Order: sequence, then structure tokens, then C-alpha cells
Amino acid sequence: MKQTSFQSTACGLALLLLLAFGSCRKDHGMTTPTVPKKSSTLNTETSIVNDATLVLSQTRTANSWEPFTTSQYAQWGTQYVAADDNSYAFTKKVLKVQRVYLILHDFDFTIPSNAVIHNITARVRRFKTGGSQVKDCFVHLLAPQPDPYEGWLPYGVEMANPANLWPGIETEVSYSQSGSGPNGIFDPENNITKPYQWTPTMINHPAFGFYLLTNFPDKNFYYAYFDQLQMTVEYSVP
Repeated sequence: MKQTSFQSTACGLALLLLLAFGSCRKDHGMTTPTVPKKSSTLNTETSIVNDATLVLSQTRTANSWEPFTTSQYAQWGTQYVAADDNSYAFTKKVLKVQRVYLILHDFDFTIPSNAVIHNITARVRRFKTGGSQVKDCFVHLLAPQPDPYEGWLPYGVEMANPANLWPGIETEVSYSQSGSGPNGIFDPENNITKPYQWTPTMINHPAFGFYLLTNFPDKNFYYAYFDQLQMTVEYSVP
């Protein structure tokens, strides 16, 4: 995959760093919550009929905020992204050579072990202030790294919308992917994409998570704000 711009090159380098970072020791990957668990767990399950298959869903919010990102934030914590309540997690001033990470883990899913995963959707309420444009660089899900590392790695489909500018008012955006597919996240080190298959074990694991990385400021600076982030998993049980 040939990189055609500074932005795509920067994003590619960021993914390589993520692969290296998320694969190392436990204290650099899966972590315990950095604040008391205050996020809501939405236990409702919705049943729909799709091609004669009964599809169930669980919707959850996160219980763990990735510690290495906290220095970027003036206010952070899972309690600020648990509800649509105008109480925000928000960054410090993001300058020329900086970008913003939002990495959340431990969604406390209880998908039955024999379930087939059909779809995963993350709904994020966010906006920006400041003079610079803000765009997605990477948005993807995180899966537990196999033992003995006990960390996390990017997995599934790259879901970023790099052409869309973040608005200046709070707006909900959805990122979605199917439960399996032939072309997962691009591996720039080996120049390939790999098939992926989400399983209940992966999704129920505390390291399962959501990863968002913004672009560099194009002018002077920006602030990023996040309100509610919900994850919904649709599945069926044979």
C-alpha cells in the first residue's frame, strides 16, 4: 500500500507504534481502571429477525481508560463518556506536533460462548474547538493479545472517516464493522491485510476496546471533547 501524503505516512507510523506498544508487557497494554468504575452498563438486549435468524444485541460503556493517554487531557475518566449528559472528557490545547488518543477498554460484555458475532458498532459523541481542523486518523477496535503478553492489538476493520471534519457542536458518529471479513486492518510492516473473526471470548475480555487517533493540527491548535461512547454487539446463538 503506497503512502501518498504526509498525513497517510504519519498515520502509518502511528499504527506501527501502536502495534509495538500494544504488544508489550501487561502494564503497557491491558490495564486496571484508572478511576473507580462509574460508567453505566446498559443491560438491555434487543431481538430482531434477520433472514430467519434471531439476532440479539448488548450495549455497553467502558470501565477502563488507557493510562498513557491521560497527560493529554484536562479532564478524563470513563464517567465522562458513560452518558449523554454534557459532562465531557476534554483535552488540553493540542498543538502542531501533537494529536489526540481516545483508548477505552473493559466494556463488560457477556456474550454467550457459542454465539456468532454479526456486527459491532461504536457510537461516539464528540466535537472540537479551536482554529484547526480535526479529522480521524485511525479508528478501530482492540482485541486481547494472546498470552504471555496480556496486552492488546488493533483488530478487525479500520473504521476512520479521514475525509470528514469534526464539527464545532456535539455530534454523534457511528463506526461499524461486521463480525468477520476477508480484509482486516492493513499491516504496513508486512504490506498485507488479514482475515478477521470476532469471537465472544475476544469481546468479553477486559482488553477488548475502542481506539481513536486524530490528525495533527493543520493551523494553530484545537481542543477535542468527548461525551458518551457506546459499544453495541449484535450476535446470534445457534
